[in-house]
Amino acid sequence: MASSSVQRVVVYGGCGSLGTVLVSHFRSHGWWVCSIDLAINEEADENVIVDAKLDWCAQEALVADKVRDKLGEEKLVAILNVAGQISCGLFTRVIFEYIQH
Repeated sequence: MASSSVQRVVVYGGCGSLGTVLVSHFRSHGWWVCSIDLAINEEADENVIVDAKLDWCAQEALVADKVRDKLGEEKLVAILNVAGQISCGLFTRVIFEYIQH
């Protein structure tokens, strides 16, 4: 199992007003940050782009798969949802297994 001392966080809505501030804040403190949004956040370590043409269930599956691929065996410290439109928390439920206990 991979082990890393780097703290990891996902910011869902990482290109919005609050999301960009959160990405910047965590990056400035040495955290690995994955931004999930409709556009790329250049400051994030990784980005998952949501396809707005897909229905919410398809978006959930796509985002969860891409986040799993980017994390590998690493775990998250937090998932922060600051998106203006989120699919009723489904994403959080799907990748909850990646949060450290």
